Amino acid sequence: MDLAEPGGKGIYLKVGESQKGTVNIILEKVHVSGSAYHGIHISDCVLRDKCGGGMGGGGDGSPASISAHLANVKIESVGYGAFDGDGIWIDECGEGSIYTTVIDSLFSRVGADGIELDEGNKGDVTAQIIRSRFVDTGNYCDPTVLKKCISKRQSEEELRN
Repeated sequence: MDLAEPGGKGIYLKVGESQKGTVNIILEKVHVSGSAYHGIHISDCVLRDKCGGGMGGGGDGSPASISAHLANVKIESVGYGAFDGDGIWIDECGEGSIYTTVIDSLFSRVGADGIELDEGNKGDVTAQIIRSRFVDTGNYCDPTVLKKCISKRQSEEELRN
């Protein structure tokens, strides 16, 4: 668990800043449930959770690529204790690419994305999702879920006082 960030994570893997080549991660028959933030977070970003997603996002990382193979993985009831908590989040902000294969896996009751793959530099993202299910994901966008996080709108009179 990554205790330095809000909400905690089920599994947190950090790629070393000087890592080269390809970092291979194989998760088989893994079950993650009940984490408040990401179920699994694989990060190649010096800014950890503060990295900007997508091409040109904030942060930097190692020259390495990330290859993640998940088979018979079950991630459920995660991401409801911190905004934008994904089932699995792979964040690659260096020169490398992301290669992901997910087979026979389940992402259920995840607050944000079942799987989020962010390439913040010039690398590629390649994903194969085979016989996997995404059930009841993305509810953090639901206004009834977010209502307790949004402060009430103040009137102009309240703002002047």
